[in-house]
Amino acid sequence: MTTEQMISDWMDRNGAPRRFSRGESTDFLAIRSYLEKHGYRLSGHRYEYIFSRNGMPRRKFDWRGLLRFVDDLRVADGLPPILARLA
Repeated sequence: MTTEQMISDWMDRNGAPRRFSRGESTDFLAIRSYLEKHGYRLSGHRYEYIFSRNGMPRRKFDWRGLLRFVDDLRVADGLPPILARLA
């Protein structure tokens, strides 16, 4: 099987790969910047990430939980989620 056939086969099964805009990243600073645009403040320490919003209690997440929260915001903004959604 050629590379082109393998790519075609994969795309038939999975669709096109997700595309992200330049500068979008799962880097801590990029996530913090994205959340700040939505009025959230993020701080992190080792494996625990805390964010808050004015008048809202602080919430703690592990990294994957934080990315799930960010994905909910991204989908609401019409952007693709960071984490792959498995069928």
